[in-house]
Amino acid sequence: MGVSFYVILDYKFDIAYIDPEFSSQETTLMFRTLIRKTILFLTLPVIAVAVNFDILDAQTCPDDILTNGKYFFKESRFQDAIATFKSVTLMFPESNAAEESLYMIVASYRELADRQKTPQWLSRARENIRIYKRKYPEGRFAENVDAESKGVEQIEAQLTGASKGMFITLTSVAVVSVVVLGLFAGR
Repeated sequence: MGVSFYVILDYKFDIAYIDPEFSSQETTLMFRTLIRKTILFLTLPVIAVAVNFDILDAQTCPDDILTNGKYFFKESRFQDAIATFKSVTLMFPESNAAEESLYMIVASYRELADRQKTPQWLSRARENIRIYKRKYPEGRFAENVDAESKGVEQIEAQLTGASKGMFITLTSVAVVSVVVLGLFAGR
């Protein structure tokens, strides 16, 4: 008893019949050859359509990822945005989207620093500002990065001012406590 199966050859269906008298090695070889031809004839039209409609455009992928990151940024999901923007800069460092992604990383860290008032986000924002200025000294977003840098400095001044105010308050409380304890100790 032989084995028959359908194979697409020359853009039409043919039935391939493998004679039972063939050795198993010959049968396997014929089967593999027919499968390869089938896969080839199935994938060629898909590739042709993809190339024809610019589906495989090299710039589309980083732009799509950048768009996703901007969505996260707009929705105030800054850590998700940062991860998305970093994937663009790591996977497509030479793309047009990489520069904008690096700028958006700076903006995201500045937003996190502004909202959470923590120095860790400030230091990461400053670090990415340095990276941007080193990689793109005359970049398209250089002015925006400078504005973000000023925003980072303002947040830092607020944090420094708050910590100074807190230090003064705590020092005052400590001095008053010592004075009060001294008064009670003297009685």
